[in-house]
Amino acid sequence: VDELPRLRAVLKEALAIAPVRSREAEAQNQDGAFPATLIGTSAEYARATGAQVEAGRGLADLDVSERRRVVVLGSGLARALFHGGSGLGERIRIESQLFEVIGVLPARAARRKASPGVPVLGRDLNRAAIVPWTSVPSGRGGERGDHVECLRVFDLSGGFGGGGEGGGGNAVVLIPVPDPLPLPLP
Repeated sequence: VDELPRLRAVLKEALAIAPVRSREAEAQNQDGAFPATLIGTSAEYARATGAQVEAGRGLADLDVSERRRVVVLGSGLARALFHGGSGLGERIRIESQLFEVIGVLPARAARRKASPGVPVLGRDLNRAAIVPWTSVPSGRGGERGDHVECLRVFDLSGGFGGGGEGGGGNAVVLIPVPDPLPLPLP
C-alpha cells in the first residue's frame, strides 16, 4: 500500500485505486449484535463505486492516515442497530473496537453473493460497515489490520479495460496483494 503513489503514476487513466480488506464481522451496540460485512478501504472507494452517503459523510483521507475509528454504515445495518434512525455520532462496537458512526449509505438493491476470492464485489452494501483500512480490527483469526487483501483499480471513463475510446467502460481490476507488497513499479 506504500506503493499507491507510484501505482497511480503508472495507471494514470484509473479513476481511483482503493485498498480493500473485507470479511464478515459483528456490529453491536447496547441493543444487540448484528451480522455485517466489514470493509476496510479508503476515501477513493466511495467515489469509484458510487457508494455515496445519504446522511453524514463518507471516509476522508485524514481518517485513513490518522487511523481513526470511524464507520459508514449500510442502511440496513443502521436500521437494525438504531431502530430506523441513522445513528450519526453514536458509537458501535465492531469486534473488539469502538467506532463512531459518521455516515449512512442509501438503501440499495442487494446483489448476489460474491464469488469466492473476489472481495467486496457483489456484496450487499446494506449490511456494510465501511471503515478506514488502517483501522480494521484484527479478526478472530488474528489477521493484521495493516495487510490489504487486494487493490481495486476503477476506470469508469473508458480509458482502459473495455470501454473503448471514450466509450464509458466500467473496468474493475482486482490486484491481489501478497504480504509484503512486492510491486516492481518504475
